[in-house]
Amino acid sequence: MILNSFRGKLGTKFIFLTVLLLSVTMSVSALYMYKKQNSALIDNLKKQARVLAQFVASMSLESVVSHDYISLNRYMQNLSQIEDVVYSYVVSDQGQFLTSYVNRKHHYIKPIIKSQNARKLKNIVRIVNQQESVFHLSVPILLDDKPMAHIKIAIDKSRLSKLIQSTLVTQFINGLVIIVVLSLFIYSIFRINVLKPIKQLILGAQRIASGNLTEAVTVRSKDEFGTLTHSFNLMMNTLGKSIDQSNKAMDELQELNKNLEKRVAERTERLELAQKIAHLCHWDYQVEGHRILA
Repeated sequence: MILNSFRGKLGTKFIFLTVLLLSVTMSVSALYMYKKQNSALIDNLKKQARVLAQFVASMSLESVVSHDYISLNRYMQNLSQIEDVVYSYVVSDQGQFLTSYVNRKHHYIKPIIKSQNARKLKNIVRIVNQQESVFHLSVPILLDDKPMAHIKIAIDKSRLSKLIQSTLVTQFINGLVIIVVLSLFIYSIFRINVLKPIKQLILGAQRIASGNLTEAVTVRSKDEFGTLTHSFNLMMNTLGKSIDQSNKAMDELQELNKNLEKRVAERTERLELAQKIAHLCHWDYQVEGHRILA
């Protein structure tokens, strides 16, 4: 349906169809890889964050029990300085904030801390939690399998998403180059093996239409086009022989007509001579007009 509505030569339709199929195929493949890579990287980020939080939780147990908030704060500071961590804090099982640390270099935190009303941790947590790209982890600090406190971590996945989107754009650009090069390569093969034989057959048909039946179409391949070209030449040869035979028969017919007219004229002359000698006449009756000519 698309090719029927598309006006143009066969080569133009072919290159259009080739580019369309390659574009659709590579676009679907690139989007599939994008979703797969995005899901894999996000899952990997969550696993790394959970492993890191569990490690910090195991180190923080002694500080929580001994109320060593300086060490606990240092752990949270080291944890929050990781690139994708927005903030981290420790809250007791009674809901009391033991310590917290905010990554002030993060792009979500910079505008928040400029506001006087948002400097409290609760306000920062509330505002950050409204961001769709932020997910949260909660890891318990256990003492004899009993939770003493929890480490809360907010992790931003926007950096990975931007990285994957940049990779997707690069893939599209590379795919575009591949499509152009591959399309030109396929078209060159199609032009040599399909368009050229078709053009030769068209020129042969035009020569037949103009009356030239002596120049055969050159057979350049041994495939179906070669067989078609050979059959075309046989048809042209047979047509030429048939025309020659028809011309020869026409010439013979014209020669017979001339001889017949000559013989009729000779007999008419002899008849008239015989009538003159015998002093006879002849008459002719015309049925349509009821006339007699004598």
